[in-house]
Amino acid sequence: MKIIITKHQGAIDWLAKQGITGDIRTRVKAEDIENQDVIGALPFYLACLTKSISVISMEIPRENKGKDISCRQMDEYGAKLNKYRVTKI
Repeated sequence: MKIIITKHQGAIDWLAKQGITGDIRTRVKAEDIENQDVIGALPFYLACLTKSISVISMEIPRENKGKDISCRQMDEYGAKLNKYRVTKI
């Protein structure tokens, strides 16, 4: 099961539209995400604990930065999911 870290309903709806669901949380601890597939923004010191970390990327217009945006707006702004593996060295 994927762990989805977000407080934005638009992101949850957009992921569901892509067929992606999971355990939705607004906060996590290291033990929650260790060796898990995670979607959301994490600092590197936590991202390196995950099996994979995926983030939604898009070009948000300046006037909408910092605002909640809808699933439809995310599509308009070219939302895509990028998956990474972060390694501590």
